[in-house]
Amino acid sequence: MADKTKILIHGTLANEFSIGLKTYLSTITVDGTYFILDKALNMGTHKIINVVDPVGDQDAMTLKYADDNYINLDEKGAASGVATLDANSKIPVAQLPNSVMEYKGAWDASTNLPVLADGGAATAAYKVIQDLTYTADTAGLAGNSITIAYTTGATAGSEVVTVVDNAISVQIETGVSTATQVKTAVDGKAEAAALVDVTISGTAGNAQTAPVSATNLTYGQDAANTGDVYRASVAGTQDLGSGNITFYVGDFAIYNSNDVWERSPMADGVQSVFGRTGVVEATAGDYTASEVTNVAAGNIVAVTVQAAINELDDEKMALVVTPTDGHVLTTDENGQAEDSGLVVTTDVDSGSTDSEIPTAKAAYDAIGTSMASALSSIKVTVAQAAATTSTAQVPAGSIIEKIVVLVTAAYDNVAELNVVVNSVTLVANASTDLTQTDKNIFELYATNAGATVVTVNLTNTPTEGTALVIVYYSTPLV
Repeated sequence: MADKTKILIHGTLANEFSIGLKTYLSTITVDGTYFILDKALNMGTHKIINVVDPVGDQDAMTLKYADDNYINLDEKGAASGVATLDANSKIPVAQLPNSVMEYKGAWDASTNLPVLADGGAATAAYKVIQDLTYTADTAGLAGNSITIAYTTGATAGSEVVTVVDNAISVQIETGVSTATQVKTAVDGKAEAAALVDVTISGTAGNAQTAPVSATNLTYGQDAANTGDVYRASVAGTQDLGSGNITFYVGDFAIYNSNDVWERSPMADGVQSVFGRTGVVEATAGDYTASEVTNVAAGNIVAVTVQAAINELDDEKMALVVTPTDGHVLTTDENGQAEDSGLVVTTDVDSGSTDSEIPTAKAAYDAIGTSMASALSSIKVTVAQAAATTSTAQVPAGSIIEKIVVLVTAAYDNVAELNVVVNSVTLVANASTDLTQTDKNIFELYATNAGATVVTVNLTNTPTEGTALVIVYYSTPLV
């Protein structure tokens, strides 16, 4: 029955049907309401008319019915035709107008990879393997499907290249075959040369090593279309053809209708902090002291940290001399800090006479629970004058805690030295003490009755010798 034509006769027994056929072309049999022809129906230049609209899959239809209800196959997905739907009932991107944005992927703005350029020309995929660069012969995304692999087993100079579809495999002598030899082998294989161009990007004589697993060429892309979009994964500044543009992480590069790449910021707010994007944490060097606010308080009026530091620096106690590491700083008669020349040799709180640094022990003992101030000092340099007087005074009520005599140059003529405060000789140095360069320390813990200068008397008129007399005292605060 498959090679026969079956014609359904619509109507009732009251209808009359007349079919004229050449009997040598078809044999007609009747099967219920059907005429059955044993050959395909050949109408020649004739046609069937008055065909009713079909109601079943095997029914005939008129051209008008087909035009009104069906789409020609050659109109699907074609120009001036209709769009198709994919498996998800969506219009494929290829059938959308160029004005619709299409996300192409991530883009490194620091290296411009994949390569973006105004004009939107297609770019060829490539891959650097050791000293050779393989570049697809044809620009576009298709080049990204090409793979390169190195295997072992060949002899240097007789490298073997095989190609299966887009996969190129080069058999080399690992550690011996040079970049030049591998290039020659690939160029000499017609199938491989039709896929890639090989250039020496490193050193021609360098030995190449295997194995290298199949590695895809990358960064090939088709010509840009209006609406193509890349998102910056790494920040950077690039001249894509219309001048430098700085992209931050998250920004979009959009190809516009003028064939120019432009930047669309991720947001209209803050793009970066100190050149850093994402979740930014403060690090050293973000701000200088002059950029940090200081709240004025006390005697400091500066409103920035740097200005406050400068203010403190201007008001600090000046040094008369540069102190020596390990020495004790004291104040002179002008209230300036200076190097006392003293070094701690024992526990300063013990009151030991071997300690070079006076303590406030006696002052504390003398005033009970009251507090004593920090130590102050008066210094008198003594040469060969019979009497030398300080310019500063020991305040009334102060506790003279120690007097130190520093003999810096030995005296002659059996000279003797005594220190007088308030007409009271507190220290008397025998001539034997003054003939040696050393420190002579005296613990006194004597209360000074009234403000007075320090006088140092020198006897026997020496012609040489120098000493420094330091009077340490503390003053009760309450």
